[in-house]
Amino acid sequence: MLEAIRPLAWDSEFLGFLVGRMHGTQVARQELEQLLAVAHQQGYRLLYYSVAPDDDESEASASALGLLLADRKATFVQDIDCEIDTLLPPAIKPVSTISTDVIALALQSGAFSRFRRDPHFAAGTYERLYTHWIEQSVAGERAREVLVYRQAAAVCGLITLSPLPAAPAPNSCVSIGLLAVDAKVRRQSIGTQLLVAARQRAQAWGYGRLRVVTQLDNEAACRFYEHEGFHLEQVEHLYHVWL
Repeated sequence: MLEAIRPLAWDSEFLGFLVGRMHGTQVARQELEQLLAVAHQQGYRLLYYSVAPDDDESEASASALGLLLADRKATFVQDIDCEIDTLLPPAIKPVSTISTDVIALALQSGAFSRFRRDPHFAAGTYERLYTHWIEQSVAGERAREVLVYRQAAAVCGLITLSPLPAAPAPNSCVSIGLLAVDAKVRRQSIGTQLLVAARQRAQAWGYGRLRVVTQLDNEAACRFYEHEGFHLEQVEHLYHVWL
């Protein structure tokens, strides 16, 4: 059964057309066709359709209608169950001003982004989105803190951290929004050090868990998080429905 379409104000404003999200379980093809017809009449141009990977009927309906599987979202979590050194690794510092190298790292972090891989988006959409994301994060609007890793004078790694909810509560966590290491200096444990800093910050803020969302197709990222002690909590298939 499909739930009602939820309009997405931020996405609609950013993309310049009406965007919504829908979710359902055991959705038959006819039911999906009917809702998409209603959405089209209401002026929607793009819907994000979330399906559980083990929901065979909904998956079959989406496939029969030729919907684009834009992302297989993987949520990894890690409990912080030991005392962490309160000092950041020496190469890692908070950043409060945007720069071209910080933007470049943010763009690298989205190599597997659905906004990059879906050919229906206008050219430059992915770049505009990730630039806006990191600008808002550095400004404190989308993240509580952005940490960067410096090697000599160059910024070659970054991580953005957002507590969810704003105040610690049972099962609350610090969400990693963007994590990137420059391709030229990977395999030097920079990503590991950024996660050390994330654990330090989370514990200092009173949170006992880290969470990060990536893509199953980004196999290197998935292996990295598993190696760092995260476990896979949830997988979500996200279709883009263009109307």
